[in-house]
Amino acid sequence: MTAQPPPPAPDQAAARARETQIMQAILVNCDAMGIAPEEAKRMAIRSIVNLRRAQNEV
Repeated sequence: MTAQPPPPAPDQAAARARETQIMQAILVNCDAMGIAPEEAKRMAIRSIVNLRRAQNEV
């Protein structure tokens, strides 16, 4: 039997779901603008990191 991490708190699960939606939207928009996939991934990750940083400062 493998160890399972505890399920995330409801607030945390909702935050992660929202982050996933944001990342997907960025990737779709970058694709529509013809931005290279690697650059789009980098932009999406950077955006989420900045979002988390801003939320932690509040």
